[in-house]
Amino acid sequence: LAETNKKVFLEIIDSLKEIKKPMLHGGKNSWRLYDEGVSITGLPRQYRKMLCKGWTEFDIKSSQLAIVSSRWNIPSIHKFLSDRNSVWDLFFNAFPVADDEYDETKRFFKQSLYSIVFGKLEVNIAKEYDNLFGTGAGAKFSKIWLVRDLFDAREAEITRLANAPQGRHYSLAAGMSSSVNNYFKTGMSKSELKKFESTGTMPYTQRKRITSVMAQEVQMIEMAILSPVIDLAEKNSKNYVITLWQHDGFSVKFLNASKRDAYTQVITNGFQANLDSLKHFNIPTYLEYEHL
Repeated sequence: LAETNKKVFLEIIDSLKEIKKPMLHGGKNSWRLYDEGVSITGLPRQYRKMLCKGWTEFDIKSSQLAIVSSRWNIPSIHKFLSDRNSVWDLFFNAFPVADDEYDETKRFFKQSLYSIVFGKLEVNIAKEYDNLFGTGAGAKFSKIWLVRDLFDAREAEITRLANAPQGRHYSLAAGMSSSVNNYFKTGMSKSELKKFESTGTMPYTQRKRITSVMAQEVQMIEMAILSPVIDLAEKNSKNYVITLWQHDGFSVKFLNASKRDAYTQVITNGFQANLDSLKHFNIPTYLEYEHL
């Protein structure tokens, strides 16, 4: 490890020794829960797994991609995920790396994929690929069929929200359509309209506001899928506890090792039952897990 990384990770570990119980808080323009201060999630996955031996990590498979494949109407990606194919196989086939670079490279791929969902410009993501893999890698990244379909669908969704009646988007995901006073503003302000009239291009401030709305919708659905696992854990508190919250997943400690497999099934069945109850979202995902 680079000395700077080593220093940061060791400081996190030292700080964790002083924290008795992790706390979570909300954030502005986000529906996710974030760690308060230093957290074990600040460590790379391989080190976190070393510290969490005996826990089980649960993750929603390709969570955000699965949600947008439905919300943004991307049939190619929806079918790809429904058939339980791996997104990372596509990336590693395009950009093969040595085994000891796998985890760090996958982390980079994940960040770039999330960047598309959260609205980052294609040219900026391409530059990051050029910097890591060499000139031309950005263009290669953009030509991966899944990436291309995702970018095209995102831009179409931005255009759709920009042209919403009265510049207002009522989100089904948030249940906001029940009140005429609850909406996301996606239209132009007077100053933005002036810029548009002079340039013919969507103002950056409007685009940023719209991509924030799109990201929040994904987060809302993610929370709707995941939050019932907390209720389930409370009902089964004598058998297991949730030890870590990770946006699109969570970690569990089973209090009786002999019942681990049985209650792993309870958790996965409960997740699937909740997902089935949200059929109108039509999300092609499932809960995967790893015993550490």
